Amino acid sequence: MQVKLLRAIQEKVVRRVGGTKTIAVSARIVAATNRNLEEAIKDGSFRDDLYYRLNVISIRTPPLRDRVSDILLLMNFFLKKMNTKVRKTVKGFEPSVQKAFENYRWPGNVRELENVIERAVALESADLITLDALPKQIQDAAIDRSGPPGFGSMDTTRHEEFIKVPSPNFYSGPIDLEKILGDLERTYITAALKHSGGVKKKAAELLGVTFRSIRYRLEKLGIDD
Repeated sequence: MQVKLLRAIQEKVVRRVGGTKTIAVSARIVAATNRNLEEAIKDGSFRDDLYYRLNVISIRTPPLRDRVSDILLLMNFFLKKMNTKVRKTVKGFEPSVQKAFENYRWPGNVRELENVIERAVALESADLITLDALPKQIQDAAIDRSGPPGFGSMDTTRHEEFIKVPSPNFYSGPIDLEKILGDLERTYITAALKHSGGVKKKAAELLGVTFRSIRYRLEKLGIDD
């Protein structure tokens, strides 16, 4: 296919399937991809001559996660569109929903955002879209990410409080580093257990440690097993 496309661009002729004659064409080609074509050329899956034929004017569109300021505009646009589509009158979004949308990474970009809002409008029975109408992975994104998790932040939706790590003050004498680290470890483990419903294996996955490691840490910290 790449060879045929290259020939059509270069010679400005095409041949119909099953045909024997070439047909002259005059067309402007707009091509789009979500792949890194430079890498595809290196691994041999994309022809370099076709790339340079197509790559006359390049426009790189950043992913949605890098365009946070656009998210609210898109939310309102798709809300209006979906209200018309499903014949509903949802008026807007709860603040926690906007926060979740801005924190979420959007691997499916704008199309995923549109699908999520269509789902939310279809499921929501209130005037405003709530977190309950969103997929779980987006609900979880409502947690504050303004700083490293656990550093004085609190998830008001799920009521998981985290300790505030004090700034070191060496003028008042040695600090108790072991206690600070122990308190931090205890807070994270307790929160992970709470989030996982007490399932230690799931809590270990949330913390990025092994099941054996979390059992050892629970024993060391004196947390009930």
